[in-house]
Amino acid sequence: MLKQLKRERWLSSGISVGIIALTVFSSLSHVAWHPYLELTAHFKVQYFLISFIGLSLLLLFQAKYWLVIALFCLGVQLVEILPWYLPATWTTTSTANFRILLSNVYVRNQNPHKFLNLVAKEQPNLVIVQEKTPFWLESLQPLHAQFPYFFQAPDDIAIFSQIPLEQPTIFGGVNQSSLAVTLTIDDRPVQVVTTHPPPPKPTLTASRNQEFEWVANYIQQQRGSIILIGDLNTTMWSPYYNQLKRKTGLVNGRQGFGILPTWPAPTPYTSTSSLLAFFKPFLWIPIDHCLVSPEIGVRSLRTGANIDSDHLPLVVDVFIPAQERLESGTS
Repeated sequence: MLKQLKRERWLSSGISVGIIALTVFSSLSHVAWHPYLELTAHFKVQYFLISFIGLSLLLLFQAKYWLVIALFCLGVQLVEILPWYLPATWTTTSTANFRILLSNVYVRNQNPHKFLNLVAKEQPNLVIVQEKTPFWLESLQPLHAQFPYFFQAPDDIAIFSQIPLEQPTIFGGVNQSSLAVTLTIDDRPVQVVTTHPPPPKPTLTASRNQEFEWVANYIQQQRGSIILIGDLNTTMWSPYYNQLKRKTGLVNGRQGFGILPTWPAPTPYTSTSSLLAFFKPFLWIPIDHCLVSPEIGVRSLRTGANIDSDHLPLVVDVFIPAQERLESGTS
């Protein structure tokens, strides 16, 4: 009996130290300006779930002293997660008048039929495809009947639209371009900016952050309503993401709809080893985003069906107020 109590005390101490360490990792996101340190910022949900399991074990062991510390740590972690599930003050109850479908289709994906079926099901007004290849451009030809307006970057992104695309612009890096187009919705011009910076690898962080800088500078020079959407290859807990958000003055449409992880989705075209594939279900993080000007109301933001890409699509319904309605101060 004495040995068992001693073992439980050691286990309680070890579990508690682990929860404290995970809380420290979770809190590092506020100072994670180093490429390797930033990697600790993305897994707050995983830190919380592991800590919660640890808390359950402490309850089982009746370790009252450690329970207080563990509860405090979980509270600290929850501060970074819970707000995404609370209703946003700017989220509109008005009926959406514009739907966007964003999809990183994945360069290795050889099954366009699932994506075409998704478009047919969701009936968006605007489709943004990232990681397009010549194969995908050829496969998506049927979309032109429903989306007669088309614009693409030479390297990565394509836009299909039911609404005329005005002032199409390409900016950013030579091999990693961003696109901007203006659409008129209910007599109100809205600029849609889409970008796909390099993946979140420490060796590519500088290139990704440079892309963020180009996007922020471009948006700062614009007037009117903006929608920024794309696979940003970072989570909303990254300090670089928050810097982009501060510079542009945009708000994340996820607010009120949850964490909504989008990567890494299960795909038969994976390039990873079987060992890494085993761990992928535990690594889900939200790296596809839609940020909007505060006057644009987000009616719904959700993930779409799996299309055999390593990303889940993002479906966003927004309400864009008419110009006269905005000027009169109503929504």
